[in-house]
Amino acid sequence: MSGGTEIDPQSFIAKAYSMISQADPSTCSWSEDGTSFIIKDQSKFTELLPHFFKHRNFRSFVRQLNFYGFRKIRNESALLPTRPNNWSEFKHDYFVKDRPDLLHNIKRTGTSEKPSGKSEAAKVEGASAHGNEQERIFVLEQQVELMREQVCL
Repeated sequence: MSGGTEIDPQSFIAKAYSMISQADPSTCSWSEDGTSFIIKDQSKFTELLPHFFKHRNFRSFVRQLNFYGFRKIRNESALLPTRPNNWSEFKHDYFVKDRPDLLHNIKRTGTSEKPSGKSEAAKVEGASAHGNEQERIFVLEQQVELMREQVCL
């Protein structure tokens, strides 16, 4: 691949794709049509995380999915409507089974290409000043999650 279409094999997206593709189907798997993935056993999935990432924190994994624009599919609108309630299904238009060529289209949201140099407090204030309530909530949720992780260390 060339022309900016390559994805760093060490990136979160590449690692997540590899993990989902290689995992035991009883732990997690692609949906039937390959347009989403399903975590079937959160405990086993958490044990799998350190083989691909530097942590075993399920919430951190889900938070990263959110940063990259993945959507959690609610049970009532899930592609597998009869699935157990403890399963979690996630979807992104460019995260598709057997289509690693699409991964380069997945961009981290809430960040710019260049660091802004703004503190987290300035980001919250800026979002609030511009009336962007959703962005303000998103930034605050990120801060809370980071604090939780620091407390758990």
